[in-house]
Amino acid sequence: MLYLILILILLICIIYVVYPFLSISKDQDPLLDEINIKIRKNSLMSELDSELESGILSTDLHNQLKDDVEKMIQLELQNLDKENSKIDPIEKMIQIRKDEKSK
Repeated sequence: MLYLILILILLICIIYVVYPFLSISKDQDPLLDEINIKIRKNSLMSELDSELESGILSTDLHNQLKDDVEKMIQLELQNLDKENSKIDPIEKMIQIRKDEKSK
């Protein structure tokens, strides 16, 4: 009987944890997506600025990455209607440029 109660509690806990991921609505607010993209842009810009100040990036590389981030963010804002809009390529591009600088 105790095992049955423990299994029941375990199942309830698993359902409680998994349910929010399964119930994510595909009809998200586009304004919220736009705000999230702008927040992401601000955080990327501040990261680039702090790396410039610490001497990790040169001024030319900073300006180039900043322009690239601006272009990619504009592209993301234009493609908000698409199903899988991600900003991961921006971070990947920044890492590639940093690696090229270090070589």
